[in-house]
Amino acid sequence: MKRSKLILFFVLIASFSFAQYKNNKWLLGYENTSPFGGTKILFENNQRIITEDPRNIWFSSNFSGLSNKNDNWFIYTNGSVICNIYHDTLINGGELSPGGNNFGSLYGSSYNSQTVFLSFENSPTQYLFHTNSSICIDSGHPCYGRPISPTLFYSIINPSSSNGIGEVVSKNNIVVEDSLAVGKISAVRHSNGRDWWVIVRHYYEDKFFSILVTPDSVFIPQVFTTNATSTPYSGQVCISTDGRYYAAFSNIASQQLRLYDLNRCNGMLENYRQKFITLRTAGAVAFSPNSRFLYISSKDTLWQFDLQSPDVFASQNFIGAFDGTVDEQGYGYIFWQSWLAPDGKIYLTANAGQRKLHVINNPDLPGQLCNFQQHSIDIPTYNWPTTPTPINYNLKQEPGSPCDTLGVGLQQLKIKDLELQIFPNPSTGRFSMEYLPQSKSGMLYVYDMQGKEVYREYVSPYTSIKNLDLSAKLNNGMYALSLVFGGERETKTIVIEKSN
Repeated sequence: MKRSKLILFFVLIASFSFAQYKNNKWLLGYENTSPFGGTKILFENNQRIITEDPRNIWFSSNFSGLSNKNDNWFIYTNGSVICNIYHDTLINGGELSPGGNNFGSLYGSSYNSQTVFLSFENSPTQYLFHTNSSICIDSGHPCYGRPISPTLFYSIINPSSSNGIGEVVSKNNIVVEDSLAVGKISAVRHSNGRDWWVIVRHYYEDKFFSILVTPDSVFIPQVFTTNATSTPYSGQVCISTDGRYYAAFSNIASQQLRLYDLNRCNGMLENYRQKFITLRTAGAVAFSPNSRFLYISSKDTLWQFDLQSPDVFASQNFIGAFDGTVDEQGYGYIFWQSWLAPDGKIYLTANAGQRKLHVINNPDLPGQLCNFQQHSIDIPTYNWPTTPTPINYNLKQEPGSPCDTLGVGLQQLKIKDLELQIFPNPSTGRFSMEYLPQSKSGMLYVYDMQGKEVYREYVSPYTSIKNLDLSAKLNNGMYALSLVFGGERETKTIVIEKSN
């Protein structure tokens, strides 16, 4: 088991800003032409528009997409490459997540929720968190012979750079190295309304990793346990729309449905409880738009739970069972993964290689009023089945919480402003730093575009300016310069341009 690392990087500064982002496009299917081509589902003005989507990339269960408010750009990934609105690969956008079986595969990640985009207002750059996957080969480990994710990475994307092609400006930075549950990346907005928590789970142990992400840093993962039995984690995970609950489905019969309260201040899961559901294998979980109802399914049955009930687990309500309908090849339209869409409906993918979706039309209503319709949505091409990573980009500040303002409640993690300035910038490698004087000594770190440390130097206390000559140490390019005094850190970018 390898030790987790601190990864700090930067967000590029631009002269423009975006007010908000959306994930209203869902791409699925394969490459080439119908019925093996691509499908696009667009959710606009509370309407669902389904069309064929010719492209040379296909999806193997995983999809994440993000666009800006005016749809001036759209970026998406299948876990192997990152593409733009024209289905062109972004500059440096290939070969994501090295070290797994899917490295370099145009087929994409084989499990849902292996990727998630994170956005920040007033910033043109976006984070992508992503995992690889491989088969556990440790014969002495409970995961032996099963799929795991050995590494969680992040990359930084500027979707508007390079004349609109888009560019991955930093790629495959390691956040966690461990035996992680394959896929299962979830993210929720911090209560301060700006930052994010990214949460991943160990494959077998009762161990979670919670990573704070701010506009300019990815912090050391917090590791915590929840007093749950150590068991394999195979089903889908999901966070409620209001950010209060985290639900998961495990294969272990005694603890299949796992429900937690989510603390948006510290990114941890609390108040663990569990319930046996069915002898069937693990399935899907999804929350209603109003966060009152939790839907959970095995491959042939769908249930509803009322989170406002005095006894949540006692509120289990049967919604529907597989009706036996099969496709032209004789395969049944079973229930697979689920996703709460922007139109307020919950969609369930059917079996692999089918052209139907199930839908819960009114998930905010109790019992049969939710109006579950099986295999009622036709799509023009076959689906693997691909399901978008569930994430609520519209969740904002939580007024009245202990940490509803920036930095409050996060003293152990926050970045303090040292008023760091660098000049000249760009430079030939000879430049000066100016900053607020500190009563303790500090350190200067310089990182290259891959997040690798290339230089460090001691900084004396009570100083406010430091002159540097790194012209012999740094090549042309962009670097992150990080100034650290104890728990205070500030990071700026610097461009090195030497004359030929």
